[in-house]
Amino acid sequence: DFFAENMFSYSSVSFQGEPNDSVKLMTADGMVAECEFAAAQAISLVRDGGCRWRDIAVCAKGFDDYRLPLESAFSRFGAPIYTARKADMLSKPLPMLIESAYEIILGGWEADDVFDYLRTGFGGLDTGECDELENYVFMWQLHGSAWTRAENWRLHPEGYGKQPDEASEQTLEHINLLRETARRPLMRFDENASAATTASGQAQALASLFEDLHLADKLQARAEELEKDGRAAAAQEYAQLWDITVGALEQCAAV
Repeated sequence: DFFAENMFSYSSVSFQGEPNDSVKLMTADGMVAECEFAAAQAISLVRDGGCRWRDIAVCAKGFDDYRLPLESAFSRFGAPIYTARKADMLSKPLPMLIESAYEIILGGWEADDVFDYLRTGFGGLDTGECDELENYVFMWQLHGSAWTRAENWRLHPEGYGKQPDEASEQTLEHINLLRETARRPLMRFDENASAATTASGQAQALASLFEDLHLADKLQARAEELEKDGRAAAAQEYAQLWDITVGALEQCAAV
């Protein structure tokens, strides 16, 4: 208390009680060294001081600058850490997937919406496949009914004036396979959402989309990858987003 009250005081007042080592003044070579010292101190407090992890707090001015080196240091030292932060929820892959799916079916299957949906990583295509499909789509400015009609795309994958050959036919077959992989769950979602007349029906339509995408398994796999990379907070965030989403659907259905 004395230290907190007089830290910025320039008076001559001094502490009159019994000295102790509860407050220490240290110097470090840089931010990384500071964070490593904090991690080492936390481990010592738990191992030798009888503390629990939740009893320990690390505070820093301008904490956003410290966040990554602090999380990295605690991860290397094998110590758990939770860093509080404010985040734009709609920028996260799961909320973005939901928002983009509705933008697609309500907005006329615009290419930008389709690729926002696919770029979340949960729409059935990996990054390379998204790039390949996107290059073709923007080359030929395909949107709307180009996505929803049953016929395969037949435009040459290399652009105007090119003659089809065996290689281009194989490329085109692959592009159509990517298109079908991307659109099939969305087509079913469009049908189910259009037929729904209640909030419960909409919740069921969205839940069916999640099942078609095997979303729960993909989220778990992504969380496990993040955990292995030492990004425990991000892994926990994925689990929390899934729980929040499922809870919201259940509430919509109940209401």
